[in-house]
Amino acid sequence: MVTGGETGRRPADRAVLVAAAREHSAAVTRHLERVAGRLREHGRRSARADGHDVALPALGTAFADLSRLLLAGTSDDAVLSGALALTVSGVEGCDGATVCLVRDGRVETAAATDDDVARTDRLQQLTRDGPGYRAATTGGTIRAERLDDGRGGVWGAVLSAPLRTPSATIGALTVYGRAPAAFGEATRTVVELVAEHAAQALTAARTLRAQQALATSLQRSLLPPRLPQLPGLALAARYDPASAGINVGGDWYDLLELGEGRVVLVIGDVAGHGLAAAMTMAQLRTAVRAYAVEGHDPARIVRLLDAFLQRIEPEGYATCVVVALDGATGAVHWANAGHPDPLVVLPDGSWRPLAGAAHVPALGVPADADPGATPGVDLLPRGARLLLFTDGLVERRREALDAGVERLAHAAVTVAGEVDLQAWCDEVVDTQIGDAEVGDDLAVLAVELAARPARLADVDRLPRVAG
Repeated sequence: MVTGGETGRRPADRAVLVAAAREHSAAVTRHLERVAGRLREHGRRSARADGHDVALPALGTAFADLSRLLLAGTSDDAVLSGALALTVSGVEGCDGATVCLVRDGRVETAAATDDDVARTDRLQQLTRDGPGYRAATTGGTIRAERLDDGRGGVWGAVLSAPLRTPSATIGALTVYGRAPAAFGEATRTVVELVAEHAAQALTAARTLRAQQALATSLQRSLLPPRLPQLPGLALAARYDPASAGINVGGDWYDLLELGEGRVVLVIGDVAGHGLAAAMTMAQLRTAVRAYAVEGHDPARIVRLLDAFLQRIEPEGYATCVVVALDGATGAVHWANAGHPDPLVVLPDGSWRPLAGAAHVPALGVPADADPGATPGVDLLPRGARLLLFTDGLVERRREALDAGVERLAHAAVTVAGEVDLQAWCDEVVDTQIGDAEVGDDLAVLAVELAARPARLADVDRLPRVAG
């Protein structure tokens, strides 16, 4: 789980983020030390030997920026743009640069600083010859003193360095200069380093995207494909993966019917992202179902779930809310382990948090006392809507969590009325997130106590899975 800012964070959540930040910082430091060593070893000596200057301090800062792109697993476009910007700013005599990539056996220009160099790249690909094409297909650095620019002119100097991974050459970075013999050994050192950065960054991003696809597939397969039909209750749900970055996490919701109008609602959030978080989520979801079927109340379920998480993942951390609802009476028994409290939207258009919770520490957080001896108790009137949600719906960068909850509550009461529950759920989520990119996934589960006994056809709800 990645959240938008430090304001209002739980202590255990901050500890997770601090550990991740330290690991990231150490990785950046190791990478930059290696880059700096190569620049010191080759750059100054080569620059003096061939008369071409390389601004080493400026390059060091620029390499640091590119390293952050590499370690962040960001988009291909961002990596390529960063590589080209660093090349143009760091190489004297560079009048343009391109990156070509090998795709399905073909060499194609993926990014270019301008149309002139892009045209020269495409000419090499058509003729299957030239420095860029050969660097991408042979894996070696290629230098040329003259090259047709595709418009009747010539480039006075061209240098292409391959984008190599441990298993293959995936493309080439090419710099073009109009002046004859513009590029010497210092230029070669810099271009090869940028190409190395770009190759690693592209590989990391592709690996993370593959992991994200697998995690998303697993997570969606474990969410209920269809909510049950329950007389007297309307049900709705929604799950949205993160729209910014590679941040599929462990958000989940579940609903278990116990018979005689009784249901158990669950919503939770596992710390972390990717396949590991999705796998932990799957185990917790299965455990909650088993404990509910055994007849445990919500507070006992939360305690058992905490012990289960500490056994399967001693360093794990998660939050959840477990709600037992009697659809016939509106009676609620529930427990909250470090999670945002559910909201109740009342028939008169007002709202309040679900009341009387047994608040206990998040799952995986050591507790001095035996928490949650009894569940919280509340009573929902007919026509009330209960909204369970994960913090991806309310947390925003540089904003307190309470402000996000207030914004959500405002949207919930504004949208409420004659709108059916699924449409209400979708509109509340869409209003809350707007057009902004969301860095965390989110899950929402809603239930409404019908004002009068409902027919089965009235509560046939299919949860929407967006994205």
